[in-house]
Amino acid sequence: MNTNASVVVDTNVFVAAAFNANSASARIVRAIGDNTVNMVWNDRTRDEIVFTISRIPLLSSKSVERLFRRDKKFEKKLNEEDYVSIEDPADRKFAALAFESNSTLISSDMHLLGKRRALKVTVLSPQEFSTRFLDNY
Repeated sequence: MNTNASVVVDTNVFVAAAFNANSASARIVRAIGDNTVNMVWNDRTRDEIVFTISRIPLLSSKSVERLFRRDKKFEKKLNEEDYVSIEDPADRKFAALAFESNSTLISSDMHLLGKRRALKVTVLSPQEFSTRFLDNY
């Protein structure tokens, strides 16, 4: 199964996947690892994800580092100012990257899910994405 879906994945999805191997988040991370889903990233999103994972006891940033494929790296400058309606400034980079790369943003963060109708990007929870694209994965 190849969804050909391009996604930007918020940090909380990786954390949830690490703690529950049967979760929708874990299915998404496995699908990224299997090249079923294309994860778009840039230096800022990668740095946040790796830093956060490395600070959680019993988790290893090495487990996620392999998911950041060079050919999926987004190099253009982002305009995060378009996303000031998102309360948490740390979440703005994920929304801007999803918009600029024409990708779906996957997040469990209510700062993003709560604003999704007002954003210029599709924001889905891990469960919503998994149900739509990875139901039998």
